[in-house]
Amino acid sequence: MRIAPQPGGLTLVLSYDPARARQILAQNRRRFGRRFFVNIAAETVEAEDEEGRLERYKVVTRTPEGEKTVVAVSLRNFLERMVPQLEDSLVVMYGGPEARRLGPPPLPRETTALVLIVETMDDVPEGWERDVREVVEAYYADEEETREALGEAPRELRGVLLGELERLARLPRERWAAEADRMRATRLAIMGLGRMPPGPRLRDIPLDDYLRAHLLRHEARPGCVVLTGAPGSGKTTVARALASAYGSWYILDAGRVLERGRTNFLGHVLAELRHMGNVALVVNELDHLVLAERRYMARLLSFLEENESAHIAGTVVDISPLLREQSGTYHSELLRPGRVSEVVPVPPPFSREAREGVVRAVARSLGVELDGRGARLVAGAAPLLYPSDYISLVRRYAAEGAAALRAFAETYDLEARAASVEALVEKCERLGNTSTSLLDAIRDRLEDALNWA
Repeated sequence: MRIAPQPGGLTLVLSYDPARARQILAQNRRRFGRRFFVNIAAETVEAEDEEGRLERYKVVTRTPEGEKTVVAVSLRNFLERMVPQLEDSLVVMYGGPEARRLGPPPLPRETTALVLIVETMDDVPEGWERDVREVVEAYYADEEETREALGEAPRELRGVLLGELERLARLPRERWAAEADRMRATRLAIMGLGRMPPGPRLRDIPLDDYLRAHLLRHEARPGCVVLTGAPGSGKTTVARALASAYGSWYILDAGRVLERGRTNFLGHVLAELRHMGNVALVVNELDHLVLAERRYMARLLSFLEENESAHIAGTVVDISPLLREQSGTYHSELLRPGRVSEVVPVPPPFSREAREGVVRAVARSLGVELDGRGARLVAGAAPLLYPSDYISLVRRYAAEGAAALRAFAETYDLEARAASVEALVEKCERLGNTSTSLLDAIRDRLEDALNWA
């Protein structure tokens, strides 16, 4: 990839690879008499000599006593006072979110070119976008750069950074693919996504047989599955079980992402996953994330369409917002068949076996010893209870015995719980992206639960 900034304006380069800055300087060494590298995060200015070496840019100044002294030029002084005076010069500035704190854009002369390297358009300082003449997306090394560094361009090395090619070049060829995967995983970890250890499979978690059989169809083939249900219904547990069926998987908590204000997060994650095979992603609160990252929804939609080997399991508490057309959003487009394999409702466990299995799993997680009789009593306290309901019931039973279960049953509103499950089924039915046989199976078991004796 050759980037040739034009004098008299600003070229914007989208990348999170500092090697791009060195590449741009080297490619344009003969075009400009003077070349400077600005590290925005470190607030340093360096000048490049004819051999490509960078040294802190210093100038001679006078002390208050009139003596001459040599001092390093500050970032602010360089941009505000020196850049407008430079002739026949190239100034390459590198920074991520730190770039937002820069002041007004410098006004270069017609013979000087400016380059600003940032991760996303969100990082462009206020007012600078007006001076941009060209935008170049240069996140990853292209085929030509890979071939130049390694002598060939294997398919499995797509999505490697320019700077990472230097490390690969020092390794035997048979280690390239594994090292490239490790470097991608490291980048995801830096973003906040750690590779998760193998977890329980669908066959190992307590589920009704009809729901397990339906979910196993998705485990056998890639796609995007959106799990919807009440808080504490087990959506994330099911999503993790689906993801664990593949070689590597990551979990993305939308709430934590939004707390950090990482509005470019989804775009980075998808860019990494696009080049990783046999990988699954669990997205908690998918609806919150896509609403907050509307500008990246188009990228998510194309990712779902173009990556047939992708495995994504998203959890959504309430799909009501996704059923409505909302100005400026892509919600209805996101859940359109062909992009999302299916929206799967997660109702409370119906069968005795499933309920007792949930109770035993909850007791183990709480460190509570529960024998077979205790598990049966807790599981039979009331119908249509979610795993989160059993957490408090197990604790109360351990402390108070069967009396706690009787007290709970006296205040439990079965009709209200049944109405919430029916509303979940109706919303999925309206969306039209859920198996009719699955919805019928839930309704049949819901009717049986209402006849609870």
